Formats: sequence, structure tokens, C-alpha cells
Amino acid sequence: MESSTDRPFPALTPEQRYYFEINGYVVVPDVLSRDECGSIRDALQSTKKNFDRARLTTKSSRQIPNS
Repeated sequence: MESSTDRPFPALTPEQRYYFEINGYVVVPDVLSRDECGSIRDALQSTKKNFDRARLTTKSSRQIPNS
């Protein structure tokens, strides 16, 4: 039988599971380091900028010039 130490992270407690089911998210403290959080935040911000830039390019290419 697999013990909780064999898993990459422990299962949620019943309280965490309930909170997740009600709110759609749960905070699990100390899962990621500050550096990991910073890397994820930077990647998400870059993805958002690229998405916004692509959306603006698509919008401007759809505009019909005034005749």
C-alpha cells in the first residue's frame, strides 16, 4: 500500500477539499518557493501580453477602411 510520503504531495484535508468544492480553489501554503511563484507570474504576464497583442492585431486587420 502506498503511504502519503510516497506521493509527490499530500492529499487535501477534508476541510481543504470542502473549501475547494465550495469556492473552486484552495490555498496550500509553502507548496512553491518565492522563485517558483515569480517564474510562474512572469510567464503568465508574458502570455497575457502576447494574447493582448495578438487580439489587437486581429482587431486592426478586421477593420474596414473608410472609402
